[in-house]
Parts: sequence; structure tokens; C-alpha cells
Amino acid sequence: MKMKIVALLLGFSILLFMACKKDKFTTEPQLKFKSISPTTAIKGNIINLNVSFTDDEGDIQDSVILAYKRYNSSGGILTLDTFRLKMDPNGIPVARDGDLNVKFGYGEFITGTFFLNLESVDREVSFGLIIGDKAGHRSNYVESDKVMLKKL
Repeated sequence: MKMKIVALLLGFSILLFMACKKDKFTTEPQLKFKSISPTTAIKGNIINLNVSFTDDEGDIQDSVILAYKRYNSSGGILTLDTFRLKMDPNGIPVARDGDLNVKFGYGEFITGTFFLNLESVDREVSFGLIIGDKAGHRSNYVESDKVMLKKL
């Protein structure tokens, strides 16, 4: 009987501890890579980079830092470029958590997307992302899986 009471008290204590666990949101925005599609792009495709975010104050901004990595045929990094992009403020949720979707028009100017030059050879690339909030805090860096950009 004593053993059952101890087990019940221990189980109740664990549940109470889990319920009172600290909030996982931090002052610095946190990003997590979710998806990129398509995995192979041809001229005119829209490439969608989707990440989730958390931010304790819910004050992320509409500017992002984008890293664009191009890989050579052996898988080494050929070039790494970084850009500061301004996203449509209507696409930035005013919330403590949510999703961000960055769109690229491959080889064509497509309304609502960022232009991405055509490659001269088939090339694997990946995209990295950092966001900031209104208080000047920067998020962690997240990077997409590699996608194949087909040549002209």
C-alpha cells in the first residue's frame, strides 16, 4: 500500500513539474527550417523556403538576412553570398510564433518573389536565413536542404 502511495505522489509531482515548466520562448527570435520546394527548379519556377519562428515579444521585423550557397560538382561550397532583404510587411505575423515563407522566382521576375539568377550549369544551392526583431536581437541561423537549379 505504501508503495502505491509513493508511486502516485511521484507521478503527481512529475506532472506538476511538467505543467509548471518554463516558457520555451526567448527574447532572441528562434528559427527552425521546415521545408523548401521544389527540390529541382527550372526557369520560371517559384522556390518556397518555409521556416517557423518563435519570439517572446512577438516583434520580428520585415527585414531578413539571406545566405545563398552555391555548391560545386563535388559538393564543396563554390560561393557564399549574403543579402539583406525586405519582406512584405503583410507577410510578417505579429505573434510570438508562426511561419515565414520566402519566395524566389528562378530566372524570371515574378510578382511577390525575390529574383534568383539562372545558373549556367545544373547547380545545387541552399538558402540560409536570419531574422531580427525591433529591439535589435538576431535569431539563430537556419539553412535549407539543398535544391537543384537547372541550367538555361
